Amino acid sequence: MSARQAIATLLVGASLVLAAHRAHAEPGDVDEARRLFIEGAKLAQKGSWAEARDRYEQSLGHKRAPLTLYSLGVAQRATGLRVEALDSFRAFLAEQGTTATAGYLQPAKQAVDELEAEVGHLRVSLAGPAGPSASLELDGRLLSGAALLAPTVVNPGPHRLRASVPRWGEVTVDVVVAAGSTQEVTLRLVGPLAEPRPTAIAAPTPVATYPRALPYALLGAGAVTLAAGVAIGVVGVSQAEASPTRDGAEADAARTKALVGDVVGGVGIAAMAAGLGVLIFTPRSRRAPRATHLAPFVAGPSGGLLGTF
Repeated sequence: MSARQAIATLLVGASLVLAAHRAHAEPGDVDEARRLFIEGAKLAQKGSWAEARDRYEQSLGHKRAPLTLYSLGVAQRATGLRVEALDSFRAFLAEQGTTATAGYLQPAKQAVDELEAEVGHLRVSLAGPAGPSASLELDGRLLSGAALLAPTVVNPGPHRLRASVPRWGEVTVDVVVAAGSTQEVTLRLVGPLAEPRPTAIAAPTPVATYPRALPYALLGAGAVTLAAGVAIGVVGVSQAEASPTRDGAEADAARTKALVGDVVGGVGIAAMAAGLGVLIFTPRSRRAPRATHLAPFVAGPSGGLLGTF
């Protein structure tokens, strides 16, 4: 039977089959399935196999019919989709036969035999510690675990295999499968990816700090020193006023005490100012403070602070 004769017979057979199923389906679905099937058959007669395949697929979406499966297999084979055509012909043979489909049983069986010799097979294995848990893809399509147990039927030509495991990375292999051959491919995942290292953070610039007790010690010592200077100055002024003359040893001693009082008082004021400045402008130390000892001293006409920090 020629291709044109087969198509013409298909048109008649399809009408009979779809009419027989009309009572078991919605009229709109059957009518649309018939319309798409006839349109696909006309496209097939013109050699527009890709468009015909599309119409057959749409027709099956409205109503599953044996002759539509057969016709889809013919269109798929004509467009190089041998694996898909093999599935369609097998599905046709699995359907319950009718008078309209009896004439296509032998051609369908012959097509299955021929296609089984035309398709290729791809046997995939995974190697490496993470192999069994890998995700396997063929031409972007996720494969089930059964693909690792038996060869996968593929169309002849180039294919891309990809295996991946979280935190292990991935491996991709391109392979060409010849018609009627079985191509064996092993995908190996080398090992786990290195954990990302934390970004280094520069240490902060050291900031000068002070013991917690220092400013208070300075303020206290300054206050004591200021009080001592005031006291010495008051004594000196009193002695100067009590001296009978402005000259002489008593007057000189009084003036010296007044001067010492001024100097000691100034030191006290300076110490208080330093303590206040440290308290306001310098960050506190987080370390435990060391013992701080301050004591004023007077040596002749001069004075100051002695201490340890």
